Amino acid sequence: MGSCFFVILGIVLLVVGFIFLVVIGLVRRSVRKEKENCFMSTSGYFIGQSYNSPVTDSSTVGDNGVFGVYSYTVNDKEYFVTRHDRYHNYETDVIISYNPSDPSKAYIEGEEDSILKIITIVFRVLGFTLLIGGAIVVALAFILK
Repeated sequence: MGSCFFVILGIVLLVVGFIFLVVIGLVRRSVRKEKENCFMSTSGYFIGQSYNSPVTDSSTVGDNGVFGVYSYTVNDKEYFVTRHDRYHNYETDVIISYNPSDPSKAYIEGEEDSILKIITIVFRVLGFTLLIGGAIVVALAFILK
């Protein structure tokens, strides 16, 4: 009975670890695909700061809610893109890559997605840890049977 519990626990750990790795793989692939569609570039310039999240458009508290707002023009139409910089070191001129099919979809060249990097590292570490832990638990359950 006890070894059956450990086999089930090991399998659950394996499955959860695999899910973590698949989810982060899909997220990174989606972000990469979105950036690949933004292959045209133009210059943009800093126009100010916003204290609203570009995702939720709701007020946030503290430095984490401050975003630099940049303006760029495509086909005589002005668009805006935001960049988070915790230290408020905003550049005055930037290169902005945009999707020619939908110029409102854009990102600032050289922009580091630090939050995405942290999430990727956390999910990968957890995923591999759970996979290895699950394999060890299953192996031990069969060895100690």
